[in-house]
Parts: sequence; C-alpha cells; structure tokens
Amino acid sequence: MNSGLIKRVVLRNYRSIAHCDVELSPLTVIVGRNAAGKSNFVDALRFAKDALRNRLADALQMRGGFGDILWKESGELPQRFSIEIELGLDVGAAVYAFVVEASDQSARISSERCDVSFGSGGWVKLSSDNGRPTVLTDLSPHA
Repeated sequence: MNSGLIKRVVLRNYRSIAHCDVELSPLTVIVGRNAAGKSNFVDALRFAKDALRNRLADALQMRGGFGDILWKESGELPQRFSIEIELGLDVGAAVYAFVVEASDQSARISSERCDVSFGSGGWVKLSSDNGRPTVLTDLSPHA
C-alpha cells in the first residue's frame, strides 16, 4: 500500500457539487462535460489542504468567501458544507472529515474528526463538535 494515498472523497454542498462519494485508485481519471464539477472536486482537496496549512478564513477568502463555496439550490444557500477524505496508510487507514458552517458574519469549523485504524486491529478516534474535543483509543491488538 502507498502511504498517504487518497482512497475516497465525500463532498456535500461544495460549489457545484451537492453530494458526491468517489472512490479513487492509484490512477483515477475524472471526465465529464463542461461545468460538471471536475475542477470543483479537485479544488475541494486543495481547500482541505489550505484550511489545514493556513487559517480557515484564508482558505475561504482565496475562493471568494464562504458564500461563494456553498452549493446553491433553488437560489437558497445551505448553511454548511463538508469534506471527508479517506487515506490508505502503510500501517492501516485514516479518515479526516470536517464541516464548515455559517457563524454570524463569518464561518467556522463546527465539527471535525480523524479516525485512524491500524492493521493490528487498534484504532484512534479524535473528534471535535462545536469546540468540544473527544478522544477514543484502543491500541491493543484484537484476537
């Protein structure tokens, strides 16, 4: 297995994408008609990287702000979008997911989770809901 290989991406309300759940392989080709969401799919991965490396506000501003990122349904804006990324790791697998929602005149990460499972059967789950962190671990091998 290749360390850090993206295996799956789930998006909700991100730009032109209401919902998608895409499993990826080491070579994945994304094809579709113009304005189908190919570039927005790739941008969601960039957004996750930018939000992790910089501040959320900076990642939003680089894309025109929170309102410009939200999928528009019948002219009404949803109040949140989410990104979930599943990685294959040399020692197991990991899922990182977060939800960004409107908060007064800005946006904030309302929930976030990172689940890591190890080939030995152990796991670690980290999550935050409205700023309240939770950590669950079971690192012992299962019989």
